Amino acid sequence: MSSEVTPLVNGHAVLPHRDSFESVSSVRSYARVHKLRVPPFALFGAVVLLLGVNLWRAAIPNSPANELRAKPILVTTSNGVQREHFCASSKQDSGYIKLPNKIDDRYFFWYFEARRNPKTAPLVLWLTGGPGGPANVVWLDQPTNVGFSFGPDPQDADDNEDNVAENIYWFLQGFLARHPELQGREFFISGESYGGHYVPAAAYFISKQNRQTPDGAILINLQGISIGNGCTNPAIQNPHFIDMAANEYNISLVNPSEMPALKEAAKVCGQKMEECQLQPSLCFKAEAYCEEHLDNVFVTAKRNPYDIRKACPTSGTDVLKCIASDFIAPYLNSPNLRNFLHVDDRVGDWQMFNFAVNSAFADSYDVMMSTSSYVADLLDDGVRVLIYAGDADLECNWSGNLAWLQALEWTGASAFNDAQLQDMVVDDDVAGSVVAVDRLTFIRVFNAGHMVPQDQPAAFINSLKMSSPQESTPLVGADAAPTRRDVLAYRCRLVAVLLAFAVFLGCTLVDVPSDAELSLAADQSYLCDPTSKQDAGYVKLENKIDDYYFYWYFESRRSPATDPLVLWLTGGPGGSSIMAMLAENGPCKILPGITPETNLYSWTNQANVVWLDQPTSVGFSYGSQQDKDFNETNVGENIFWFLHGFLEKHPELEEREFFVTGESYGGHYVPVAAHYIWKKNQASPASLKLDIQGVTIGNGLTNPIIQVCVCLKRDQCNVECVDLTQKCQLDNTNRAICSNAQGCWKQKLIAPFEAAQRNRYDIRQPCYPDFPLCYNFSHIHAYLDSARVREMLHVDQNLGPWLEINNDVFQTFVTDGDWSMSYDTYIADLLNDDLRVLIYAGDADIMCNWMGNQAWTLALDWRGKDSFNAAEEQTLLARDPLMYDGAKVSNAGVVRSFNNCALVRLDLFNRFLAGSL
Repeated sequence: MSSEVTPLVNGHAVLPHRDSFESVSSVRSYARVHKLRVPPFALFGAVVLLLGVNLWRAAIPNSPANELRAKPILVTTSNGVQREHFCASSKQDSGYIKLPNKIDDRYFFWYFEARRNPKTAPLVLWLTGGPGGPANVVWLDQPTNVGFSFGPDPQDADDNEDNVAENIYWFLQGFLARHPELQGREFFISGESYGGHYVPAAAYFISKQNRQTPDGAILINLQGISIGNGCTNPAIQNPHFIDMAANEYNISLVNPSEMPALKEAAKVCGQKMEECQLQPSLCFKAEAYCEEHLDNVFVTAKRNPYDIRKACPTSGTDVLKCIASDFIAPYLNSPNLRNFLHVDDRVGDWQMFNFAVNSAFADSYDVMMSTSSYVADLLDDGVRVLIYAGDADLECNWSGNLAWLQALEWTGASAFNDAQLQDMVVDDDVAGSVVAVDRLTFIRVFNAGHMVPQDQPAAFINSLKMSSPQESTPLVGADAAPTRRDVLAYRCRLVAVLLAFAVFLGCTLVDVPSDAELSLAADQSYLCDPTSKQDAGYVKLENKIDDYYFYWYFESRRSPATDPLVLWLTGGPGGSSIMAMLAENGPCKILPGITPETNLYSWTNQANVVWLDQPTSVGFSYGSQQDKDFNETNVGENIFWFLHGFLEKHPELEEREFFVTGESYGGHYVPVAAHYIWKKNQASPASLKLDIQGVTIGNGLTNPIIQVCVCLKRDQCNVECVDLTQKCQLDNTNRAICSNAQGCWKQKLIAPFEAAQRNRYDIRQPCYPDFPLCYNFSHIHAYLDSARVREMLHVDQNLGPWLEINNDVFQTFVTDGDWSMSYDTYIADLLNDDLRVLIYAGDADIMCNWMGNQAWTLALDWRGKDSFNAAEEQTLLARDPLMYDGAKVSNAGVVRSFNNCALVRLDLFNRFLAGSL
């Protein structure tokens, strides 16, 4: 079996990477077997053990260990072909890179493209961990002879960080030659545990090589590093073992009577290890002292040293037995998985730990050496650094990690050391402590051990997005929510590309394309309709200073490659479209307990639909004060530019049939947006690559004077209100008149009926006075304010609680006269150009009732007016589209139709899209 022919799955092939380098390396010898403290030399052991145990269990059949085999997932590729996948549905590549600095060293890797925008997402090298997230990530087995990597020549053996750094650099040269599309990308190195050695050493070597620029070498755009519960400076960290004796969990690790001796031993241990740094021959004695007088005392507590909250009855120093791992090796040694990964036939069974490599690094004193000076140099060179630690880990505990950071000599040392740890609040709970200064951030994560992302996935990823205790910024990566310009975005970007993927451990079973996918929360029970391909995030408007419009897009359940694109706009003014998506016509509805339930009657049954929060500051959209919207002129232009940006993310939707839809105040938004797009396309057909076909408005406010005058079958329309509204229409700069006009209608017509305490949008139901729209949307509020959901949707972390309606936007549109304006003439223009129009209205609504909507459509001046008005109303017979042919037909309402205009009391959306109304 060839080890070098590797596919990039999902139907995209990659040519074999041929060996092109030959070199000779010096001989390394080693003999001593060293005591194991931190398991540093097993990448796939770290993949599963240190990050993804539970989720890998979800991806691996739950069978006895001797029966476990790698089982593929059938995924349909973009060209309709089903292929077997063993981990995730992302495009991926695995195999070997031959190192040019070695005789015959071949490093095994497993690479996954970003699920979102792989063409622009950064590249991350992950030295331990599990797949997932918004970056192009490569997982590497190293040093030589770890995992599936191998080097048969003894001269290729590694025993220190100089080897590690050089090997990783040359691996990256070969990998980037294999994947030239990744050259020049922002690059980050992340790891944990003994990665506290690997990561700084590799990053420093890369930084140095970039300055020297060897002939023919590929420049690596190093931007930052991240280390979780790392072992970086043993001389400082080891004495901090004693800090864990008094821990937050009230777990007794040592006898209190031993504490005086332990404190003295810690002091001596630190001194001996400092001497070891200067004279390596003293390292074995230093380590022996620390083990006997400090480390071994904690072993007697029989707690898991990677998570003191858990018991570990094993005696001695065999700490690997504290971690359940018997299911991993059978999976990785499964013949079909090895074949899928192109594992070389010369490699024997995968083993979690290579004791020979461990001994070699121990004999070279690498385990005792500090790599913290590399971190200082990187910080001073502008590289961003994030250190995080779960506070239940003993081996590389949070106190020791903070201590070596505070001892670090760099330009920002004084400011960092003066800063105080502050509470980090997630979902109203204190989830940890954080201190952040300049390019350096440290986070202590509560209720987590050595495996922070496994223990606290949701709280962890939210806490990591904090740039400081006072500032919160969102993930910045491919398709993630953009930061506000007045926030220190660089810290947040570090979090985005280094750590977001660590939370999404394990192999997801949801097939979502890389250019249109949510970063799924660890608990997929929060996902709205996980069977649908979807995308959520922000589009920055080109016509504004700093405006970001939030959207949630779902592909059609029927034929996403050919079905039309539909834009949905909720009214208000100031109402969030996501409210309608989760309560009315979206792929799911939210049940109490914030549990999504699939909506079988979703508009996505036959259309690709995007729900948009607009105008500025509605829902999860936001912008600067200069970007504030006042009227429909802003609305039309903004939606046009939103669609421009949205199509850049989804070019597969270009030239599709396109419909603008909405309800309520959407009777303003929809005509204006459609008319603006229509005029732009008339002036320049290529201005927006969408084929606009029509509009729909449900229970809309389109012509206020006509609609309100027929409200509740009143014979006489209030003269005062009509007069004020007409004056506002003539001079909408008169804010007082416009505000009084809307207030008049509310006082004279609506207020008397509100006294009945009925829902003014559905008189069949009572009104819940604590909610602005009478509906009890508490479960939707809870869902959209959930930290997991916000992370999943890439919601900007500067935003406060979700509001179903933004009162400031509402008042602005009222006082600026927009509420009083009529936009029915725009509908006439669209009809006269043969666009289809559907107006529908539920007959239990007071606010935008069916009689008012009927009245303005009958008054509409367009070329088909006479025929439309002369047409008779007919019974609308509706059959449940989910029922079998011949199922019971219901009388659903009445319909008046002529040519391309239809008035219905109850919409059958699919008929309209098909042009059959």
